[in-house]
Formats: sequence, C-alpha cells, structure tokens
Amino acid sequence: MFNRVTDLVKYLRLTYRKLYTPSAYLIVNKIIKRFIGRTSEIVNIPTKLTPKGFKIWVLVNKGYILNWL
Repeated sequence: MFNRVTDLVKYLRLTYRKLYTPSAYLIVNKIIKRFIGRTSEIVNIPTKLTPKGFKIWVLVNKGYILNWL
C-alpha cells in the first residue's frame, strides 16, 4: 500500500536531515493520523482523541519531526 509514496518519503527524510540539526534531547513518541478508508493497517484505540487511523512512531526534537516509522 505504501509503495506509492516511497520516493516522497525518502526525499523528505533526506531534506529534514539537511535542514535541521537536532540538539542532544530527542523524544520517541507515537501519534495517530486519522484515516477513514479501508486498509488492514488502521488501528482503533477508543481512548484517544482520534480513535481510528494509522499509528506512527516519530522521532521528535523541539516540535520538529525528524524521522518516522
């Protein structure tokens, strides 16, 4: 499913690394990006503000997303 955006993701990750130098403190966090279509990758966590969508693990520094999985 995600093969269509592989080139865009590679470009964004390289650009982020060129434009931003993180400080010593990094945070690993998970976010849920809302998605209402049909796919097997959707998670449902009823206690979250956005209960249905893609769960994405992100590496963050001072509000900037440096990498994601």
